[in-house]
Amino acid sequence: MRVHLSSLHAMQTHRFFIRPESWSPDRLELDQDEAHHCIDVIRATVGQRIVVFNGRGLEAVAEISGIAKSRVQLKTLQISQTPSLPCAITLAQAIPKGKNMELIVQKATELGVSKIVPLISERTVVQVEPDEAEKKTEKWRQIVIEAGKEIGLEYREDVNDLTRLHNDCIGWCQQTRGGRRRAPTQRTFARIAECARPTHRRKPA
Repeated sequence: MRVHLSSLHAMQTHRFFIRPESWSPDRLELDQDEAHHCIDVIRATVGQRIVVFNGRGLEAVAEISGIAKSRVQLKTLQISQTPSLPCAITLAQAIPKGKNMELIVQKATELGVSKIVPLISERTVVQVEPDEAEKKTEKWRQIVIEAGKEIGLEYREDVNDLTRLHNDCIGWCQQTRGGRRRAPTQRTFARIAECARPTHRRKPA
């Protein structure tokens, strides 16, 4: 029997994320946090149908074929491919105080932003230590996944490592001509990218 994704979405079928490097159409499975959510939170059972996506345009209807302690085996029923977005929007966001950054990440995901670059600038009040930066970044990435699951996004945005914006980059964005502020050029953005360096290196997977 052919299953239509639209009918499953109408029934509010649960959605789960599978990382692109783990996506294998003939052998889909949930592991780690997604398996925990499926087993202990949703309390799904064998034979139940769910939707899985890889954040790169692939989505599949699958049936739970087996449940282990930390893994959920799936039987693929149907796979669909969503074309990539016509444009890629990058949001460079200075970190605000409190939990506002979490809300910004969530809403940016819902609006279809392709990449978020968390920034620390000269006037940023929040100062993040290197050992704390990785934890914050991973938390923001998890918010992206959860927001994508909620609204049915097939593409998952990427959250860059925390980046420190050098003071001289700001001046390049405020160049003026004849007393009027000039819009940043492609060359301007290239120079900004050169001087923006992550505050820590991401550990290899």
